[in-house]
Amino acid sequence: MQKNVAIFGGSFDPIHKAHIKIAESAFTKLNLDEIIFLPNACSPFKDSNFTDSAHRINMLSLALENSEINARVSDYEIQKGEKSFSIDSVKYFLSLNPETNLYWIIGADQFELLHLWKNIESLCSLITWIVVRRPNHELKNNNLPKSIKIKFLDFEETPISSTEIRNKINQNQDLSFDLEDKIISYIKEKNLYKDGNTRR
Repeated sequence: MQKNVAIFGGSFDPIHKAHIKIAESAFTKLNLDEIIFLPNACSPFKDSNFTDSAHRINMLSLALENSEINARVSDYEIQKGEKSFSIDSVKYFLSLNPETNLYWIIGADQFELLHLWKNIESLCSLITWIVVRRPNHELKNNNLPKSIKIKFLDFEETPISSTEIRNKINQNQDLSFDLEDKIISYIKEKNLYKDGNTRR
């Protein structure tokens, strides 16, 4: 029996409530069997000044430990230790189970940059995109392959930014809106994000 599996890639630096709510919504509304959280080692589009991968994986594992959906963390891109290209990750996961119906969860901002992704035509032939769509945001389809397959996921929650979270931590602001209590405790225990002392 074919399984519907979605990859949710990102830096997750740190994992926050909106990440979890998006995963839960996608899992439920799109009848997924599994979601794989895939933290980057290095992003092709960003300065890769991420917090140590062990901390990011630990926080992801904490966030998912009592999850009501079938979700797990993969360290595939972390173990590669180089720039993370989605086409490579997709081929890897399909090699494990070629019969999988593979999806990739992305935000509206990433969707509008898809034409810049490596081997985008091949990528679009292998997966279906789950595009998280915000209210009152008109998506631009920038010269994407005609073969592209898309499912839209409307998400009306207030956006949360990992960058803003890191700034709040440095300013000792309340994090209860953005992060689960156990993630807040982990960050405090490990003294993460203070003056950039854990980012490299």
